[in-house]
Amino acid sequence: MVQRIITIFTSTRAEFGILKPLIRAIDNDPLLTMKLVVGGTHLSTQHGYTKNEIIAEGFAIDAEIDFIVEQDGETLLPDTLAKSIALSSHYLQTSPSDIAVILGDRFEALGFGLACYTNGIPIAHIHGGELTIGALDDAFRHSLTKLSSLHFAASERYRERIIQLGEQPSSVFNTGPLCADNMVNSISHTKESLLAHYDIKTNLKHVGFLSIHPETTLSSDENRALVQTTLSALDYFKDVFLFVSAANNDPDGGMINELLNAYKRVNHERVFLQSSFGQVMFYNCLWNANFIIGNSSSAIIEAPILQVPSINIGKRQDGRFFAETVCTVAPSIKEIKNAISDILQNATSRPSGMMLKEKARMMMNEKVSAAEMIVSALKTYRLEVSKTFYDFEV
Repeated sequence: MVQRIITIFTSTRAEFGILKPLIRAIDNDPLLTMKLVVGGTHLSTQHGYTKNEIIAEGFAIDAEIDFIVEQDGETLLPDTLAKSIALSSHYLQTSPSDIAVILGDRFEALGFGLACYTNGIPIAHIHGGELTIGALDDAFRHSLTKLSSLHFAASERYRERIIQLGEQPSSVFNTGPLCADNMVNSISHTKESLLAHYDIKTNLKHVGFLSIHPETTLSSDENRALVQTTLSALDYFKDVFLFVSAANNDPDGGMINELLNAYKRVNHERVFLQSSFGQVMFYNCLWNANFIIGNSSSAIIEAPILQVPSINIGKRQDGRFFAETVCTVAPSIKEIKNAISDILQNATSRPSGMMLKEKARMMMNEKVSAAEMIVSALKTYRLEVSKTFYDFEV
C-alpha cells in the first residue's frame, strides 16, 4: 500500500475537539504522514489562543496560517474568507499533500477547501449533508461537499443527502459522529471537583451552560436582542450557576462577547465566562450541567450523547435532526423561562460517568470507531479531484 500524506485543517476550538481522535489515529498510522495546519481563532488571543491546546496534546503543527481579521461587523466574513483562500493556497503550493481533511461548515474551512480544490488536492469532508437553515454555514457546508471527493457523514440520513447533492454513493460513508469517539472517556469530574478545578466557590443548587453565537442571517440589532432576551430570562434563576462560553468569530461575535462580559460583571458570583474551555473541560462542564442553553451545535450533537437537556433558542440550528432531549424555543423571555423551569422541575437522574463509559465500550465493541473508518478510507480510496455527478431517477 502506498504511503499517503494527509493534511488536516483546523481553525476553531470546537472543530479541533471533534477532530482530535482522528488526528491521533492518522498520526499513529505507519502508512500515513500527517500534516496539521492550524489557523483562525486558534491563533487569536481574543479567542483563547487555542493553538496551545493542540500543542498540549502532543501534536506537531506543520503550518500556522494567520488569516483571521480581528474586527467585527459586515466585512469580517468576506475579508477573512479572501485572506484564508490566498494564504492557504500559498501554503499548499509549497507543501505536497495527497488529500486534505476538512470538517464542518465554517467559512474558514470553505476558504481552505477552495484553496485545495484550485490547487488540485482532493478533499475528504466530515459532517456533510446536514442542515442549519438559520445560518450562512448551510451554504458553506454544501459548497464543501461539492468540492470534496470523499465524504464522512454523521448519520444515514445525512449520507443520503450528500448523495442527493450528486456525490457518488461509493464515496460517501456513514461513520456516525466523530465526537463520540472520545467524548465519554473525557468525563472525570464531579460537580464538586469541577468547581474546585476552577476555584469557584458557590452553594447554588443548579448548574447551567450557556453557549450562544450570532445568527448570521440576522441583523446586528436582532442578534443583540436575541442575547439580551436570553440573559434576561436567565436572570429569573438566581439558583443557577452559569458556565458561559464566548461567542465564535462570526460577524457580531464581538458584540455578543461584550454583552456576555457585561453580564458577568453584574453577576460575577454566579457566572464563569471563558473564551475557550478546551475540549475535555467543556465535556466535563456539560456533563455536570442541568442543561445547556443557547444556539450552539453542541446542544444538538454533543449534549444528547451525554443525555444533558438542551434549550435551543431561535433558528440557527434549524434543519438538523433533534434528539428528544432538545427543546427548541423562540427568543422569548416567557418561552425560555418555561423551558428552564420544566427542566429543573422534572430533572431525572442520568447514568453515572462510569455507567456511561461502560455503555460506550459496549458500543465500540459492536462497531469500528468513526476515526478507524475514516483512516481506512483515507488509505484505500482512489483519489481524484475531478468527479462525475451522480444522477438518480426521481
